[in-house]
This record gives sequence, structure tokens and C-alpha cells, in this order.
Amino acid sequence: MNSEQLLQAISDMLDEKLDQKLDQKLDQKLEILEEGFEQKLDLKLDQKLEILEERLEQKLDQKLDQKLEILEERLEQKLDLKLDQKLEILEERLEQQLDLKLDQKLDLKLQPVFLRLDVLEARQNHMAQKLNDFQLEVRYAIRDINKNIHKLQDELETVIEILKMNQLIPQ
Repeated sequence: MNSEQLLQAISDMLDEKLDQKLDQKLDQKLEILEEGFEQKLDLKLDQKLEILEERLEQKLDQKLDQKLEILEERLEQKLDLKLDQKLEILEERLEQQLDLKLDQKLDLKLQPVFLRLDVLEARQNHMAQKLNDFQLEVRYAIRDINKNIHKLQDELETVIEILKMNQLIPQ
């Protein structure tokens, strides 16, 4: 082999070793860059994911709040309606019970008054009957008095006529 070939072989070997070393260094640098890039990429991806999660969570919270408000309003309306119905029923029952108890208490309290009224009514009926009897007796008495007055007038006229006939009184 000649020196040129030898130099060429040495040069090839050195080129090869240089290529190997460069490849090694390049691989090391690429690995470091890849790791840094991966870390940066992971960090950016994590940041973006956190931002997306926050946005998603906010939107979900808003949607959930809206749905809950609607449900709350519906529930409140239904509860109000049911409560009003139950209150009406309770009011009716309470009013009926109060009326019944009030009637019972009034009947109990007014029992002596009713008894007195019954006595007064009986007395009034008795007095009315007496008054009717008295009025009837007065009518009979007036009739009898009128008859007696007519009879007396007739008798007086008869006496006057007799006296006139006997000329005891002037004509």
C-alpha cells in the first residue's frame, strides 16, 4: 500500500471516528434537546390542559348553575302549589273544627238562656191567653152594658111616656 492509500485509509478511519464521535455528540445533544423539548412540551401541554380544565370547569359550573336555578324555580313553584293546597285543606278543617267547637261552647253557654227563654215564652203564651180571655170578657161586658143601656133607655122612655100619660110631667 502506498502512502496515499495509507493516508487515505487513516483519513477514512479518522473520518469514521470523527463521524462516530459526532454522531455520539449529536445523539447526546439531541437526547438533551429532546428531553428539554419534551419537558417544555409537557409543561406547555400541562399549562394548556389546566387552562382548558379551568374553562371547562367554569362552563360546566355555569351550565350546572343555570340548570339548578331552573330546577330550583320549578321545585319552588311545585312546593308553593302543594303547600297552598295543603294550607287550604288545613284551613277548611280548622274552620270546620272551630265552628263545631264554637257551636258546642255557645250551646253550652246559651243553655241557661234558652231555658229562661222557654220559661219566658211559656209565660208570654199564658199572658197572651189571659189577655185574649180578658179582651173577650171586655167585649161581652161592653155588649152587656150596651144592651143594658138600651134596655134602660127603653124603660126610661116607657116611664116618660107613662108619666106623660098621667100628666105628671109636661108634654
